[in-house]
Amino acid sequence: MKRKIIVFFLIVLITIGITYLLPSKGEEVESTSVEIPLEAVIRTMSDQKKWTGWWSGKVITDSSYELNGASINIEKNLLNGFNAQIINGNLISKIELQFMPSSSLETKFTIHLTHQFSSNVFTKATQYIHLLKTKKIKAQLLNSLSAFFSNTKSVYGFAIETQKITQSSLIATKKDLNHYPSVIELYELIHQLKQYIASQNAKAMDEPIMNVFKLDSSNYRLMAAISTDRDLPSTDTYFLKNMVLGNVLVADIIGGQQAIEAGIRALEYYLQDYKKMSPAIPFQRLVTDRSAEKDSSKWITKLYYPIY
Repeated sequence: MKRKIIVFFLIVLITIGITYLLPSKGEEVESTSVEIPLEAVIRTMSDQKKWTGWWSGKVITDSSYELNGASINIEKNLLNGFNAQIINGNLISKIELQFMPSSSLETKFTIHLTHQFSSNVFTKATQYIHLLKTKKIKAQLLNSLSAFFSNTKSVYGFAIETQKITQSSLIATKKDLNHYPSVIELYELIHQLKQYIASQNAKAMDEPIMNVFKLDSSNYRLMAAISTDRDLPSTDTYFLKNMVLGNVLVADIIGGQQAIEAGIRALEYYLQDYKKMSPAIPFQRLVTDRSAEKDSSKWITKLYYPIY
């Protein structure tokens, strides 16, 4: 029995000795790089309402979060990151998150973690136990950021792909209005186009496309077009358009005008972030017949933005 007591106290003494010799301060730096332009990261990170997209824990307030049972309080937002405090049990750590470009199309995320340990060996021992969990939180934050910013839909709100335009011949028409065009007015133009295509013994090759230009504060120009199996002659009402068979950004949108406008903004952000140029205006392909489907929340629209 005495031998067991002696062994126990020896273990305690050795543990205390080892704990005493452990550093009173600690710091760690870890980084990960993601293929995403810095501009897209800044735009997302500067809006804390969007943090819920990549934050894998619980959001308490704009500056207070939880992750794996630890409290994380944002102390200062920076142009390229933030400073925060992690409270994990009796261990308080400082965390600095920074993001900077590692190339024109890649961003590097770095987390700098620092700890200050107690001079009390018993407290210090439990703090080192909590440190293991804090390290996991640091890794989880980097993994969450990497997963979020690696996904185009997460960053821009829509999946965006680069495709090739496959139909060159289109027949188009237009109409100027003193108001934003209605669905009825849009499909009147589409019906006229279909009649003209039929009169030329030609064949429509895809769903109609359209776009709307704002001419001034109150006037709009509605344009509609349908791709055909060959070039059709222009008239006073209808005109031939030959589209360059180049690259185009494509996003699938479900919803009405508000969703479509959000999709157009997302494509414009994408162009800016990736430093792409557009030789032509964006347009919409009407996958859903809006004249038949009255519920705009069910509309399916493909947005196209030609690029170099």
